[in-house]
Amino acid sequence: MEQSKESVTVADQVADMLADAGVKHIYAITGDSLNDLTNCS
Repeated sequence: MEQSKESVTVADQVADMLADAGVKHIYAITGDSLNDLTNCS
C-alpha cells in the first residue's frame, strides 16, 4: 500500500499487519468501529 505518512491510518496499519501474518479472511459484524478496517483495500 503506497501512501504518504500523513494519510496512513490505524486501520491501514492493522490491515497490513494481518496481511503480513497471512490472514486472508476476517469474519466480523461490521459497524461504526470496524468501518475503516473493512474499507481498506
